[in-house]
Amino acid sequence: VNLKIYKKTIVDNKEKLDNVTIHPFLDLMQSVNPHFNKFEIMVLTELYLEVCGNAYWWIVRDGLRVPRMIWNIPANWMKIVPDEREFIAGYVMTVPGRAATPVPFQFEDIVHFRVPGIHSLYYGTPWMFGAQYDIDLNKYVKTYGINFLMNNAQPNGVLSTEDSLTQTQWDRLMATWLVRHKGSGNAGKIAILESGIKYEKTGSN
Repeated sequence: VNLKIYKKTIVDNKEKLDNVTIHPFLDLMQSVNPHFNKFEIMVLTELYLEVCGNAYWWIVRDGLRVPRMIWNIPANWMKIVPDEREFIAGYVMTVPGRAATPVPFQFEDIVHFRVPGIHSLYYGTPWMFGAQYDIDLNKYVKTYGINFLMNNAQPNGVLSTEDSLTQTQWDRLMATWLVRHKGSGNAGKIAILESGIKYEKTGSN
């Protein structure tokens, strides 16, 4: 991603944009931080906007308040602190799954990118929100299909017998049946039944 900065000036009542090639922000984006480069932080920002509707940059400053590093904080870690006068007073980061103390940030140390939406004045709406139903349906269909093939062990029928089976006979029958018919690799195999056991087709929904 080629980032460019322009300086706007007015010449003869006309707006003019001059490309700025030397700027502290351009230098900062070349280094970002010791563990992430410009490409990675831009990709992470785009992903969080698509999935969460929000992306957060933590601007690390030196003693003179000059920006020295940028860190992309996961969107699900951040909470906005509303303010009656300033709209936003600051931000609080909480790392999930840990008994860590929430970390507050000043308003000026966080750059909050958000996809505007009607659901909140503070938080963005993910771009995939409109396709949420189709995405959920596709996920559940795939999950059902995988579970059906891998775990259902269903040969579209049931085994029945008029005799009572001992626990040992039941365990042996079930173990043999699962080995021969469970999983997609065993689909369609012919069942060989013991004397007195009947196979009744039930079909699948």
